[in-house]
Amino acid sequence: MRRARLRAPYGRGCALLAGGLAAAVALTGGPFGERPESRAPADDAGAVRLLRAAADAARRVPYRGRRYLTVGTARAMSNVVHTPGTGTAYGSVLSPDGVAADPPSGPVLAALLRNYTVRCGTGTRLLGRAAHLVEAHRESGRVAGRFWLDAATGLLLRRDLFDVHGRRVVESGFSRLTIGSQGPQLAARLPTGVWPDRLGPAARAALRDRGWPLPETLPGRFWLFDARRAADGAVHLGFSDGLAALSVFVQPGRLAPGSLSGWHRFGQRLFVRDDDLLHHWAITSGAGYVLTVVTEAPASTAVSVAAGLRPRGDAVGTRLNRGARRLGSWLDPLD
Repeated sequence: MRRARLRAPYGRGCALLAGGLAAAVALTGGPFGERPESRAPADDAGAVRLLRAAADAARRVPYRGRRYLTVGTARAMSNVVHTPGTGTAYGSVLSPDGVAADPPSGPVLAALLRNYTVRCGTGTRLLGRAAHLVEAHRESGRVAGRFWLDAATGLLLRRDLFDVHGRRVVESGFSRLTIGSQGPQLAARLPTGVWPDRLGPAARAALRDRGWPLPETLPGRFWLFDARRAADGAVHLGFSDGLAALSVFVQPGRLAPGSLSGWHRFGQRLFVRDDDLLHHWAITSGAGYVLTVVTEAPASTAVSVAAGLRPRGDAVGTRLNRGARRLGSWLDPLD
């Protein structure tokens, strides 16, 4: 059995999800289409329209500025330029991109509407611009997320995520913004060829039949919204509950604990690392596969997901379903 070469998410700054993946998928039904019957009250239709408009604006509105991502006490910043039809360019290696930078869209927006109640808040001003406020509420009524949307263009200006106690745990947005395409272009761009092959349902099912641990859902209301495969065969699974994001990387091989510099053993078959202040990592292996979990959510989420995913001879889906009640409270991404 060959040793696995650990792969960083999309080969760039540990960004959880490649920028624009969520925006590239049209809003459809599927696993996100049904809501729990007990969920109340209903969404504010105006809030839903604002979120859909923000997803559209992220694709069609040209802009430049400076973005930031704050997780706890850690902060990353980057100059950014978006050109419709071309993509988004960042001026630094560590870029606050992915779900933290983009408004929820496609399956991610559907997950948000399935798991939370969205309502319009009081309008305000941000960066000198009039802004709409949309809030996502838990069943308890507590705020789980806030989105500030530019009234003129629909662009997402700022996004805050809160834990179940009301503490802000993630903040992202613009510290400076100019609408339009005038100005110098940035050289740095998100790589597009690292994960070229999208894996549809049939391709995922075929891999599962060959033993690959590729779940469609995770406890904690995480749903698969993107699956891709690299040229070397490694698979990336992107999960979201509509607010928080989680990446699972699966590749054939086995761990060589002695070569895991910067990783610390957690239990018998699990390793974690704490040198990345913006993301939490956990890695495990079994049955010929190495699984790496990366998330901005609390470290307990990465550990719990990795522990539940580790192949032990029985089906991953069976074990996840069996352990959902026990793990569910741990896996609230903002708990």
